[in-house]
Formats: sequence, C-alpha cells, structure tokens
Amino acid sequence: MFLNNPELQWAGMANMIGPSFAGGFMDLSQFGSIADTIDDAIDKLPLGAGGILPGPLNEIRKLSSMSSAELEFYETTLLDMQQKIFFDMGASHEAYLDGGMDAIQEMADAGLFDDGDPAQTVQAWDDINTGLEQGNNALVQRGNEYLLFREQHDIIDDDYQTMKNHLPTGSAMTYMMGVIGSPSVPSAHSLGEVDPLEVTGELSPTGPFLPGPGIDVTVQTPLPDGNIADFDTRWDMVKNDTLPAYQSLLENDPDRARDIIGSDVHQRLQEQRLGNRMDEILDDLRTNWGVYADGHWW
Repeated sequence: MFLNNPELQWAGMANMIGPSFAGGFMDLSQFGSIADTIDDAIDKLPLGAGGILPGPLNEIRKLSSMSSAELEFYETTLLDMQQKIFFDMGASHEAYLDGGMDAIQEMADAGLFDDGDPAQTVQAWDDINTGLEQGNNALVQRGNEYLLFREQHDIIDDDYQTMKNHLPTGSAMTYMMGVIGSPSVPSAHSLGEVDPLEVTGELSPTGPFLPGPGIDVTVQTPLPDGNIADFDTRWDMVKNDTLPAYQSLLENDPDRARDIIGSDVHQRLQEQRLGNRMDEILDDLRTNWGVYADGHWW
C-alpha cells in the first residue's frame, strides 16, 4: 500500500515497525528469564544501592513464575489490539484508495470513527489528500501523525491499560515490554534509551573503605523511567523519537525506506525474535549500571 502510495506514511511505518512488535509478541514466555537477569543485576549493585530503586521493579520477579493462563491473557489481548488496528486503519486506508474523501466522510457519517474524534480523523485524511494534491509534505506528515495518534490513543490505549491493571503480573509485564522493545526503524531508540531511569536516594552502607552513613547515592540504569502502557510515556517516545526517525528516513534516504518496507516481512520478524537478540539484551541489562556515591563511581 505504501510502496504504491507513498503519501500513506502511516502504512509504511506500520510495516516497518510491525516485525519488532510481532517478534516480542511471539516470545512473551521468555520475559521471565529477562526479569531474572534484571533482578540479579539489582542484587549485585554496590553499597546495596538497589534499595533506593522504585518498588515496581520488585514486581518483575513475578514474571519468572507466570502461569500459562497469564501468558495466554497477554497473547490474546495483544492479538486483539492488532485486530482492532487492522479493522480501523485497514478499512479507512482501503476506503480512501477506493473512494477518496467521499468514502472517508461516508465512514465518519456511519459512526465508524466514533472511537476518538471523528471530525479530526476526517481532517487528518483531508490533510493527506490536500498535501498530495499540492505537493505539501508537511500536510501529509501532519495527517499521518494524527492517524498514528488515533491508533495509539483511541484504538488501543484502553487495551494497554487493561493489561497493566491485570493482577498479579500486569504492571510488570507491560513494564518489561518497554524494557525489551526496540523499534525496527533505523536511528530510532528504545524507551530505556529515550527515557532512562535514574534514581537518587539516601543510604547508610557500612563496611571497610565505604563512605559513612546517610550518603546520597545515584543509580543509573539501562531501564526505562516509565511504563509503555501509559499513553503519555508511549506517545512521548513515538512523537519525539520513533516518528522523527521514520520521517527523516523517508526524506533523506527514501530508497532505503522502500527497500526495508518491500523486503520479506517473515525474515524481518525472525530477526526481531528475542532468541536472536537475547545476548545483546542480557548483556545490556547486566552491565549498563552505574552507582555514584561520595564523589566516586562504583
């Protein structure tokens, strides 16, 4: 769809980033071993600095003993989210290609855009259509950005919250999605890179050659300072990192973008499977920590 109609930038981005999402989706059962690695790294921090990290990190231990029923819940919910995106975005894209703005308005009049702001959705498609007619890429980008906002905010945000609020593992599972997620868009960054967790608190370590009681300790982590299930966290990463990286690729290296989007999806999905990325993920989670106290890095 994008290759034949490059103004449909949302479709191209969905194609490019989809394999990274699907790769993680297919390997949810491996989240427990990643959680164990994080837990072990926290326990090994010098000065007992893990004691100042936020309580929710302790919940990741629950993923190590996640039941098959829990795993099935997340798999089913994630699949439902993708189905909702397909029905909403797939239908509107096909309608636009088949009938232009008249077909988009017909969908709005039928109440098919009522999950969100129907008028703004029509305006987004009008921006894309007008931008195409006028050769105005800024309008094309604006319209596609709103479609991306609609997808994340109006179509699937409630499902993210349903997963996060699912006891006993919801907040840990959705946090872990942000830990391992790596958008397959060149030059885009993970949530932990965009918004890393850094915590400062007071500890009273004891022992030879250690600083005295009541010292300020700062812990730098390779973990994200937010949960991907929360819209503000997710949209900040998308709007300020993933989307600009994608738009820059389209503008500065369109041939590379077309090559990626036109390549075999199955192969790209396999490259994003956790099994192929596990060594890199675990190495990052074991080593990229820092503890600063009493004027020294530990």
